Amino acid sequence: GDAAMAELQARLQEQEQLKEQFRRELEQAKEMQERPDLIFKRRMQQKMLQDSALKELGGGSEEDKKLPHLLNLHEDSRLAETLVYPFKPGVTTIGKPNPADEPVIKFDGMGIVKDHAKVINENGKVTLIPGKSGRTLVNGSEIHTPTVLNHNARVWMGNNYAFRFVFPGHETDGPVPDYAFAESEISQKAGFGGGAAASLLNLDSESRNKLLEAMRKTDQANSLMSDMEKPIQFEPRLFRDRHTYTTEVVIRVEIKLPEPVSAGEDSPAILGIVPPPPSTKLAPELLWPWDMFTAKLAELTQLWDTWRRENEAGTVSEPPSLDALVTPGPQLLGEADLLLRPLSHMMDHTADPVLISPLGQPVGRVLVGIFPFNKLGRTGPWDDCPEQDPFVVKDEDLLNRTIEFEMRLRAVVLDVRRCSAAKDRGCRYERIFARYKIRLDDPDEPWISTSEVQENTFNPRLDFRQKHVVKVDDSMLKHLQSGKIVVQVFGTPCNGVDPATGKGPIGKHAKLIELDQKIEEKQKVLEALNKQLEERRAAVLRSHPA
Repeated sequence: GDAAMAELQARLQEQEQLKEQFRRELEQAKEMQERPDLIFKRRMQQKMLQDSALKELGGGSEEDKKLPHLLNLHEDSRLAETLVYPFKPGVTTIGKPNPADEPVIKFDGMGIVKDHAKVINENGKVTLIPGKSGRTLVNGSEIHTPTVLNHNARVWMGNNYAFRFVFPGHETDGPVPDYAFAESEISQKAGFGGGAAASLLNLDSESRNKLLEAMRKTDQANSLMSDMEKPIQFEPRLFRDRHTYTTEVVIRVEIKLPEPVSAGEDSPAILGIVPPPPSTKLAPELLWPWDMFTAKLAELTQLWDTWRRENEAGTVSEPPSLDALVTPGPQLLGEADLLLRPLSHMMDHTADPVLISPLGQPVGRVLVGIFPFNKLGRTGPWDDCPEQDPFVVKDEDLLNRTIEFEMRLRAVVLDVRRCSAAKDRGCRYERIFARYKIRLDDPDEPWISTSEVQENTFNPRLDFRQKHVVKVDDSMLKHLQSGKIVVQVFGTPCNGVDPATGKGPIGKHAKLIELDQKIEEKQKVLEALNKQLEERRAAVLRSHPA
């Protein structure tokens, strides 16, 4: 399959080169007064021979086409349906080349495994039986049990192999599905974002293309993980950028960690995979920006390719450790907005705006304030000396003035339910810090960051203060009147356990979660009692009608 496709692509490239050569000769003929119609006739004859060679290479015999068979689908229509894979009566095995037990149909691409699938052709029925570990889809849905194939069924194997099933004598009316159709139905049935939208039809064309590309690449990454038997899953999520109002892609990375081992036990590479030691900081879930994911996918592909070649050569058997690749760095928890309108009147302003995650979910609050300086270089409150208050009635009075103010970030309060590593663990983030810019749209303005809070806590105290001196021109005045300061909060994902004990969560956070669980249990009991009361009341009314 792979060799045939490579030869097809080489022939197609030769044909393109032939066209270019013909174009150059035609131009030369004009200069030499040669009859171009003769050149055209000669080159068309060569093109017919080339097209014929393409069909003969992968078209299969006429006998093969009388059997139930798969036809390859391809993005390039010239390469589509040029390879035929027939199913003779009985069993046809499909998979990666295996000298010990060679499959009938051999594929060696990404995501194809040994004993990938088999097809049974008997009693006028063709059944596709997927293997235990390979990825196989029929009509856009992954299958795990024997599935009967109907004419024009779309079949995917591994990451890149797409086919149309042809069942001679069982043809049906309707359009013939192509590669684009087979690809789009996968996205429509899979949805994204945990059910946020079930169909690509609800998206504009640009967002649809972004999601399709993300799904292709995450499928590729998941195939690599399956090949290397790593407990990692990638899932694309779409979100609306709060500032540009464009639809962007972020990749959710789920790492299925076993329970920690006891302290002192030996523990090989975490993604080998064995239970991690108590000190492990590997997080169960990460969120990668699109650029980070594509860069890491390139690294993953290179690791997989090296491992596969070494494995086939017999020099290595165990898949490589991926610890270094998935060890998390700082991750954006969310953004909070502090309105600048009070500063346009030189008023103190404290707030606790909601912290919104990149996916649009509230994950906590930020305790923040902005305090203008008066002419003496002091900040409020001004209750004891109102005459020193820098308040201005008209914000226009600040135009062409230089003002000074202090930005204060007191603390971050994270939502316990949304930011817990697990029900019995602590915060899933550590080393939390915040940063902000006065003008987010100014690429030259540097970010101002707080220090990291090393403690694993849901309520990291920042205790940050920063003085700012700003010249108020027309643009800045408009920003003060209707703009905002965007505060971004970052944290490094972790597993939420105490490194010393291997248990979690820590201290009062454990009590908070335990209290939440007790409240939920009491609420369920109360709901059950209310339901019983309503049923008894209804029974009494039925037995004693008015």
